[in-house]
Amino acid sequence: MSPFADHIGRFGLHTLVIVASIMYCWGTLDWKRSNPTARVRLLSILGLLVTAALMLLAIWPSAYSSPAIISIPGLFVFALALFWPAPIWKLPKLRIYLNGCVLASGLCWMFQIYWEVTAYVR
Repeated sequence: MSPFADHIGRFGLHTLVIVASIMYCWGTLDWKRSNPTARVRLLSILGLLVTAALMLLAIWPSAYSSPAIISIPGLFVFALALFWPAPIWKLPKLRIYLNGCVLASGLCWMFQIYWEVTAYVR
């Protein structure tokens, strides 16, 4: 097995969360081209999963606990946006907060990969 396949198998969840957060950010930049309601619902699903993954990362008290605690309301807003997408997505400050939650989750998972790789090398 190649080293690349070994890392994909070892960091599968990490990679999945990072790719989902990148897709979310790409979708927020390009969301006006297609049906806005369907796009917002898909972004809400991605945001909910990525933010929940941050909660999974911060189960034990760690450096990820602060971003996870700040992102807890984001879980509820993403879940609410699944059923009531348009009014929630039109609020610019709330949209900035939700984008920050997803960005924080992606960055925390990137840092976790870095942490595990450097610990593995030693």
